[in-house]
Amino acid sequence: MFSCIINISTIKHSFQGRQSKLAFSGCFILSLMLFFTACTTQPDQAPPINTDPGINKIKASVPVTSLDETTTIEETSTGTKITPARPSFKPETLYSLILAEIAAQRNRMDVTLSQYVQQAHDTRDLGIVIRANRIARYMGSHKASLNTSTLWVELEPESIEARQVVITELLHYRNYSDAIKNIDKLLDYQPNLNFDHLIENTQQLMPHERPQLIEQFKPLTVSHKNSASTWFTYALILKQNTQYQKALDATEMALSLEPAYASAMITKGSLLSLLGEQKKAHKWLKKSIKQLPDNSRLRIVYARMLINDQQYAKAQEQFSILVEQSPNNGDLILSLAILTLENDLPKQAEAYLNRLIKINQRPNDAHFFLGELYRSQNRLDEAIAQYREVKTGNKLLTARAYIATTLGELGRVDEARQSLSDDRELYPDYAIQLYVTESAILADHKLNEESLRILSEALQKYPENPDILYNRAMLGEKLNQLDLFESDLKTILKSEPDHAMALNALGYTLADRSERLTEALGYISRAIEINPNDPAILDSMGWVQYRLGNYETALEYLQTAVGIMNDHEIAAHLGEVLWESGQKDKARKVWNEALKLQSDSQPLMQVINKYDR
Repeated sequence: MFSCIINISTIKHSFQGRQSKLAFSGCFILSLMLFFTACTTQPDQAPPINTDPGINKIKASVPVTSLDETTTIEETSTGTKITPARPSFKPETLYSLILAEIAAQRNRMDVTLSQYVQQAHDTRDLGIVIRANRIARYMGSHKASLNTSTLWVELEPESIEARQVVITELLHYRNYSDAIKNIDKLLDYQPNLNFDHLIENTQQLMPHERPQLIEQFKPLTVSHKNSASTWFTYALILKQNTQYQKALDATEMALSLEPAYASAMITKGSLLSLLGEQKKAHKWLKKSIKQLPDNSRLRIVYARMLINDQQYAKAQEQFSILVEQSPNNGDLILSLAILTLENDLPKQAEAYLNRLIKINQRPNDAHFFLGELYRSQNRLDEAIAQYREVKTGNKLLTARAYIATTLGELGRVDEARQSLSDDRELYPDYAIQLYVTESAILADHKLNEESLRILSEALQKYPENPDILYNRAMLGEKLNQLDLFESDLKTILKSEPDHAMALNALGYTLADRSERLTEALGYISRAIEINPNDPAILDSMGWVQYRLGNYETALEYLQTAVGIMNDHEIAAHLGEVLWESGQKDKARKVWNEALKLQSDSQPLMQVINKYDR
């Protein structure tokens, strides 16, 4: 075994020393090519450049093109093939290409790209131009890709791939006028091309830019009036500009030209829904599925529309068909499992979740939802076992917290605390949340002093962390340690003056448990500016207005809060203000309705006993 090393400066010197000779020894050049091939086969080298970077899906026929009469560069599915025969390269061209390919093997793609772009323009050879463009796309260099694809179109005007790349890059730079000119040319060669890349590149357009794009694109629907994809693309641009009826009309034109156009079918359903024609949207998609029963995308869209309309049983039917069509698709099986849970079919859900684990598709999600299922059935030990199997992903923290809280529900508090302590070592990024979870478990078991100690310990490791401070403040209020409560919330507000929860908590407690009503009003007013529709904050504002004697204003806020969230504590406050306003029957009605929702509510029982006993 030997290391594949080449002295670039030596090669350059040998080429420059022979500038007067246009021909080189064929054996010498062939040796260099064989040397390069040997380098590419070494196991510790970088892989060859990917010649299909996935920017577009249309395969172009790449011809074998000559650097001279005898030597060719050929783009193949596995890379570039340089075939020397009786070469007569210019020395600088040969040197540049070899340097570029060796640089690629050394992961110096910047050198590779710059050399190929230079030679693309110097030689205007189609093979080199295509190679340069594909390297540019592989590297994500939009400037070089536009540069070389423009040259490619110049050399090969009928190349679909070249036009596609030019269009994509022009769209990237928001040069819609030139992009549409190229689209116009491209449609002459293939009337029904997919223009998804056009839509993808217009998603982030500013509102004032969209009408301009519509006007530029519209003439294509005249010059290519028989192109279904042109009409469909026009419809999508109109849809982006919220011109839903015009978009629907354009979609209908696309479907009249191509009745089985699945994307247009989906868009028509979406547009009908956006226009408020929900029944028509459902009817259309149902009809479309009968026409294209094997189109999974169409069926998924229909199923999601059913979910949005809370028609879970019908959505489950559609996902069942999808799973039959794609029995190992983890995403579909998981969706079906969740729907069966939503439809209160636990045995079916359990079977689907276990199936996911068996085929090793979405296993972390499967274990998590099995844990949820078992916990809902009070199979707590089984739930814990499932949560422990969640190893990664966005449900990991929740699973670890649920292990501890479930252990707490079983009365195994010491075991829960040990689990959380271990997890803080294993998952230091989640340590703060795990400290808060431990504190909550301790508080649930009336171990308030220990709960407070844990939060104070956490603050030593994470000073002034707002989550820890807020939870310690709430516990302090519960323990009647109002100095600690106020101090912690004010510490939060020093660093985060717009912390709405801290503002609301401080304002409400001052309004409820002190005579500092003007100060309380200030905090709550700031909170309501930040979250004007938060029912908890509206309740606080109602309560402070009541304490200030402003009963009518108080009722407005409290009734608005109840309208947003029919909560028992808000109902207790609303009933009290109604009673004090002389509206005793209305107060009783509010309290009785709230008791139906939460019969064991302490705030409700306290206020009822205070006034109506």
